[in-house]
Amino acid sequence: MSGQRAAPVPGGPAVDTFWQLVEHGAAAFTDHVVLRDDHGRALTGRGLLDAAETAAAGLAGLGVGAGTRVSWQIPTTLESLVVTCALARLGAVQNPIVPVLRGHDVAFIVDQLGS
Repeated sequence: MSGQRAAPVPGGPAVDTFWQLVEHGAAAFTDHVVLRDDHGRALTGRGLLDAAETAAAGLAGLGVGAGTRVSWQIPTTLESLVVTCALARLGAVQNPIVPVLRGHDVAFIVDQLGS
């Protein structure tokens, strides 16, 4: 990488992490829907930030923190995006596993990461 910081939108503030992008989105799109699923559920920028903060607090209570390796398997839903944001908030190492994998495949992946 070049060491340059990325701006989420042209002229917007530079960010170093995915979590900073989430925070910027919450500030810029507080009451605007930023995520919507096939079931009609939606999250605003602020709603996503709040949900991620709540999930991060719960995960931190379980001992998840910066550098913790976390494997997780959730269908692609609003919840999976909240988990992604929550783990980013904590600085955890994420290892999302596609939901179609089962048994020995998941065990192999988790073993490889040591999560």
